[in-house]
Amino acid sequence: MILSLKHIHLQGGSLLYVLMMVLIISGLMSAYVLVNAYQLSLLDKLYAEELARENIYSGMNVFLASPFSAGDSLRQSLYESSLDSSIIRTEDWGLFGLVQVTGIHGHKNATQWALVGQELSMERKSGLFLDDQKSALVLAGNTLLKGTVYIPAAGIKKGTVGRKGFEREELVDGQQKSSRGKELLMDHPLISLVGDSLKGLVADTASEETYYLRKMEIHQPWEGETYLIRSQHNLILDESSLSGKCMIYTPGDILVKVNNQLEHIQLFARRIRFEEGFEGTCQAFATQELIVEKKVSLNYPSVLGLFKAGKEAVRLRMLEDSRLEGALIMSEKLLAGEPQRDDFIWISPTTSIWGMVDVSYGLTLNGKVYGHTHVGDFLLRTAGATYKNYLLDSELNFTELHADFVGPFVDKDSRSKVLSWL
Repeated sequence: MILSLKHIHLQGGSLLYVLMMVLIISGLMSAYVLVNAYQLSLLDKLYAEELARENIYSGMNVFLASPFSAGDSLRQSLYESSLDSSIIRTEDWGLFGLVQVTGIHGHKNATQWALVGQELSMERKSGLFLDDQKSALVLAGNTLLKGTVYIPAAGIKKGTVGRKGFEREELVDGQQKSSRGKELLMDHPLISLVGDSLKGLVADTASEETYYLRKMEIHQPWEGETYLIRSQHNLILDESSLSGKCMIYTPGDILVKVNNQLEHIQLFARRIRFEEGFEGTCQAFATQELIVEKKVSLNYPSVLGLFKAGKEAVRLRMLEDSRLEGALIMSEKLLAGEPQRDDFIWISPTTSIWGMVDVSYGLTLNGKVYGHTHVGDFLLRTAGATYKNYLLDSELNFTELHADFVGPFVDKDSRSKVLSWL
């Protein structure tokens, strides 16, 4: 009897043990199912978010197939799918474009900003495009033309300046084409928008007082409104750090001292001067004078723009050992300016420009352009004489320009290209 009771007790313990094991295993299985379901849900979510991010770049690629226009807002379907689409919103930023791209997949979306510019056209993929004004191009000294060049029907020839003749064996290291009957017009709508801003500046009355903008810290996000510093006075920018969507606008003058940090901002003024040794990135637009002092480095993608208004003489000078990565642009036509004998566009012998130069007339180019140069005519000034369409010890070399270079928008109907994701 005792053995029987003991046997029953052992069976009950075993059953309890089995039940507990079943409960533990069931709990573990349930937990596994829940964790697995959560992981699958998380993976689906992450995958949807990744597809939304991929749709940013797909949407941008579709958008880039059309000419850039500021102020657009459009939604476009992708892959013929109801789940995938993108929303594009565009703004102008000087001579570049700002594009906000939102990629969408189902209920997920992701947004990113990009700075876009102009892909160089066939004519701008050249070392030189010299307008045909029925005057030959004359080379003297150690002048180097490398890459395709477009020259007037009158041709290209060797010449002498002072006692210095042409020193190279070949006039052009590359293909020669005629510029006759061809034009590069600088007719993109963004050129006109910059011109409108400068027209307003010319109409304003400038104060002769000078104000300091000292120790300013402004880092304006691209998705926000433009941080506009507007004044009627001459301005000295000193010990300041400005970046992003920031603009300084005055009908007076702007002096940018060496101790500033500038990134992507815009400057609009009558005269703009960069102090010796300054380094930064900006777009600077003036109506009378732009001076880049010695050892200044304007990093990619910077723009120097001189838009002549009226009969007053204009000056653009890049002094010794200065460097520009981006574009130098000068036009008198947009603001109804009139060329004057005192107009002076000078690139010093030790200056280098990496990108593009587009000058309506009277360019004195003693330095180096690694990229594309378009000019109405050259004007070489020496102590004893002035020579039209002469180059002395200059270098115009398209082959040194980086293949991924993206320029500012200057040509109507040009193809757009992403310069950088912001």
